Amino acid sequence: MTTNISLRQAFSKAWSGPIARSGVLERAEQIAFEGGATTMTLHVFQTNQRAVALYERRGYSAEWIRYIKPLRGG
Repeated sequence: MTTNISLRQAFSKAWSGPIARSGVLERAEQIAFEGGATTMTLHVFQTNQRAVALYERRGYSAEWIRYIKPLRGG
């Protein structure tokens, strides 16, 4: 049985508002629920405050932090 579905999709800033209003997230949640998932996972950059605010309004909460260190030439 599937217990987690990870939704991974990139949207440009120009599309972030229309995507939020279009019901894409709600539909993905519905599909996940109907498929037996018990959680939904999203990935967002901390600096993307609009997306963070949207996800928090939808009931999502931050669970972990990933640390990144750029190396020379990278």
